[in-house]
Amino acid sequence: DQAFDLTATASSELTVTFTSSDETIASVSGNTVTIMGAGTATITASQAGNDNYSAALDVSQSLTIEKATQTISFEPLANRTYGDQAFDLTATASSELTVTFTSSDETIASVSGNTVTIMGAGTATITASQAGNDNYNAALDVAQSLTIEKATQTIRFEALANRTYGDQAFELMATGGASGQTVTFTSSDETVASVSGSTVTIMGAGIVTITASQAGDDNHGVASDVSQNLIIGKASLMVSAGDASRVYGAVNPVFTIGYQGFIGDDSEADLEAVPSASTLATQTSDVGTYAITVSGGADQNYVFDYTEGILIINKALATITLAGLSQTADGTAKSPTVTTDPAALNYSITFDGSSTLPTQAGTYAVEVTVLETNYEGSASGSFVLTKAVALGALPMVNEVKVYPNPATERLTVSGDDGLIVKIYDISGVLQIEHKTNQTIAVDSLPAGVYLIQVSDPNGRMVSHQRVVKY
Repeated sequence: DQAFDLTATASSELTVTFTSSDETIASVSGNTVTIMGAGTATITASQAGNDNYSAALDVSQSLTIEKATQTISFEPLANRTYGDQAFDLTATASSELTVTFTSSDETIASVSGNTVTIMGAGTATITASQAGNDNYNAALDVAQSLTIEKATQTIRFEALANRTYGDQAFELMATGGASGQTVTFTSSDETVASVSGSTVTIMGAGIVTITASQAGDDNHGVASDVSQNLIIGKASLMVSAGDASRVYGAVNPVFTIGYQGFIGDDSEADLEAVPSASTLATQTSDVGTYAITVSGGADQNYVFDYTEGILIINKALATITLAGLSQTADGTAKSPTVTTDPAALNYSITFDGSSTLPTQAGTYAVEVTVLETNYEGSASGSFVLTKAVALGALPMVNEVKVYPNPATERLTVSGDDGLIVKIYDISGVLQIEHKTNQTIAVDSLPAGVYLIQVSDPNGRMVSHQRVVKY
């Protein structure tokens, strides 16, 4: 309180003086009391008298100075975040005495002096106190709530390189925040990429989202998920048509298809659409080489790389029949009769290697070769031109017979005695010379067709026949 004046009067009307029993509580100067502290002091009023008045009896009064009340000014506290730096508290007491602080939870906010150290996330009550002293009563505590927010944390998860169906499993790499919790991964489509822990196993081609996540703890919030796209490209499947062949006029064979590049246990049966092989060649296409193309394959996991095959159409085999292989020389050009199956095919014919038709008597090696784009075939034989014999020039002979025909080891040529038997191979080379009516050993001859020529002792041919040797 403010200083105040004392009032006292003496009956003598002389001036009254004042004293304090405790100047530390109440100091008196003249009649003015200055309050120095709380407590009780005795104020004594005295009049010493003068020449006419004796001193008056002192009169004392007790003066009680009550302790002053005080208040604390402590503003609300701003929210903080786990991990923030320590900070100082500010509060004032109206007494100007020092304010002290306490925390309701030292595991959240620890207070030393007026410095708060953040220990964890949560809410603690910070109380400002002033205990008072000799002159001031204790102030009423002022409490403020201090909220420590959980710290945020982030995940670092870089973009993922493209992969291809069939690639090996690989590890994901990501770093998380300060909570130390494990970063976990999930896949948006397990049929494309399956995730176990941090290992990605490629299951198929496509696009999948891999998401990295991290849980929080008491002091850290859940991290925001980070997602990256993973592109799995299709594997290359090499598909090739197998080569094939056929003869002219035949239907195309069933074409085969080969694969290279299937992943794991995949097979043709797993494809969404199986490729097919085809060619432009038809049954009537000419002899030659034709492409076998492959197309039509489709699958989610494969891109198709096609390789053509080759269809070779070979010449068909034609049959050649020779007739009239024995004729009489009369000075004109002679030729055996040639028929082909199929009919009317073009061919070349040579006699002892010459294309000139023979006119003179003799035995000629005949070669016939088909000359067609789509057919091949050949035949050979001995073409015999015999000398013309005047009527009656030849002796009368019995009928010449050859048996058995076909023969295997032995044969017999029957006829008049003394006739000469000559056996020629198909090329006109003499193999055996013998006489009629005797057994002729032919077991040493190769299997085939042979020409038997029977002549009289003068060299005149009286018969010629074919025999088959097995």
